[in-house]
Amino acid sequence: MKFKYLFLGFAALLMTACDKDFDDWGQQAGNEQGSAVTFGNGSVAEVDVINFADIAEGQDSVQVCKITAPTSSYAETANVYEVTFSAKGEELTMKLDSEGRVLYSDFKKFVEGVFGMNPNNTNVINAVVVAYTGDGKTAVKSVLATSGTFSVKAKTDAPFIDPDGYYIVGNIDGWKQEKVAAWHLVNNGGDVYENPKFSCVFDITKEMASISTFEIKLIPSSAFNEDGKGIANWNVALSALPGVETPANEGSFSYENAGGNIKFDAVKGATKIRMTFDLMAGTYQIEAVSIADAYYLIGGALDWAQSATTKEQKFSHSDADVFDDPVFTYLLTGGSEKWFSFGDAKACDAIVNNKDYSLLYGFVGSMELSGSFDSRANLGAENTFYVDGSAPFYLISINMLSKTYEIKPISPRFYFFGSFNGWDAESAKTALMFPVTSTQFEYTFKVPDGGVWTKMWQEDGLGDWSKCYNAAKANDGTTAESGSIEISDGGSISAPGSGYYTFSFNLKEMTYKWTKIENQTPTEYTNISLIGEFNSWNGDEELTKAADGHNWYCTFTQQSDGMLKLRANHGWDVNWGFGSDGDWTVSDADWAKVCTNGGGNIKLPAGTYRIYLNDITNQVCIVEDK
Repeated sequence: MKFKYLFLGFAALLMTACDKDFDDWGQQAGNEQGSAVTFGNGSVAEVDVINFADIAEGQDSVQVCKITAPTSSYAETANVYEVTFSAKGEELTMKLDSEGRVLYSDFKKFVEGVFGMNPNNTNVINAVVVAYTGDGKTAVKSVLATSGTFSVKAKTDAPFIDPDGYYIVGNIDGWKQEKVAAWHLVNNGGDVYENPKFSCVFDITKEMASISTFEIKLIPSSAFNEDGKGIANWNVALSALPGVETPANEGSFSYENAGGNIKFDAVKGATKIRMTFDLMAGTYQIEAVSIADAYYLIGGALDWAQSATTKEQKFSHSDADVFDDPVFTYLLTGGSEKWFSFGDAKACDAIVNNKDYSLLYGFVGSMELSGSFDSRANLGAENTFYVDGSAPFYLISINMLSKTYEIKPISPRFYFFGSFNGWDAESAKTALMFPVTSTQFEYTFKVPDGGVWTKMWQEDGLGDWSKCYNAAKANDGTTAESGSIEISDGGSISAPGSGYYTFSFNLKEMTYKWTKIENQTPTEYTNISLIGEFNSWNGDEELTKAADGHNWYCTFTQQSDGMLKLRANHGWDVNWGFGSDGDWTVSDADWAKVCTNGGGNIKLPAGTYRIYLNDITNQVCIVEDK
């Protein structure tokens, strides 16, 4: 990128003999002169390192070089100068006065934009000065001299940031003044001046329960004694600003321990606290929530006391901390009516140890498929959740921050889509995932060179981007071999490499996995088609081949009940069926099989269907096109 600051009023400058172009600028102490480069019959000399920390408040110019002016044949006018800075592919041209000074604000912006804010680095910039002159009578200008390239060195002004992070000390542990891993604030990686936000999340322990107002300071890791016990340098502690005594969950801090303790009030019922300190902005934020690390379904398919004892019906959660993602999910099998509640480990233990069910949650108001919830103790009633079992599955989502819930009946059909087949609902319908179990689904295909970007839609959510099954937005394009799934308009999931892969999705655990299959050279077929009683076993209804060459699909109308099969290349050497004739009678409840070559005829009732075949795995899906 090239920045150009034009010579405004250049003609006026040329018409005036002016040795002090920038007299209106703040005066700057001169720098020591360094090595010089040619500049016509004059010269340009380097100056000492420009340290922004030494620039006085209100100073508006900075000296970047020393100029010995080249002589001009025009006696009536002085020279006018410009300097071009370049570094890391960036360039800036600025007006320069005869003393070698430029506007500080623009120079500072350029240096910080190119090099960042780390004050420990000496940043080297290439520079070239051009002198212009004129006859003093017209606006015509000409280049008098161009200097050789010289260096301008600058250091930014920024507060000290400890790359090893900061530790909380305070009344959270009686001011022991030790490095405690649970109270270690770190950034999210990389240069601390580019990522200056440091944070940590810690549990409110029993020992903290009696604290009404927390009082803390933050100590840089380097300020502790070598053994991590005791503080060697209190002067660099992060404290409250002088005179600030009122507890607050956000504010500004002193870098030099200039004030008292940072104070914030305890939140009743809170179980966790997150602290975030922005070391560049000098601000902090403190958040408290009442969210446990895990929640468990009580009741449902199990005896209530048994489910509290085993804690086996655990809600799924993403890899994010509960502040960023307070939503937990559980897949409940339908088929019959179910009564249930949910709670954390403390609620489970209360049931097991004291037969106390009051810590569980119940619905607020009337029982609906979505609404608010609260603890039974606060409600003064059980208000047990209920589903009638008419759906195959129910996805239960609980938001522990807003205390809201949603119970979503779902059918066990998922469609795989993305860059390999299109980013819309109709394209998604060409790639139905095969059910391995009632909660495990997979799709086998060839990942092209360059990768793929994928998501999933459940049948009832086709076309609704907010109901995609995908990675979190922060993980958009992830190529991890496995990970967490969330329901949102989140991030896409990409394969870890090219070749033939099986993508597996576990609905119960809300996780995914990529597996590279053993056979990387599967048999390829020219055609795959339907044949059966619908055409008197004479002729073929063609399936469409997907881009990977091994997934096939079509929409087919069966005019009356009858038998059919799938076959390759319009012959019988390779054909797909199941068991004996009629063993697979397709229905809404029985829509997927792993077929075999030469298996029995498939019985298909009258209706319009979408038919899918994977010729690598021999998986066949037939679903009614509603």
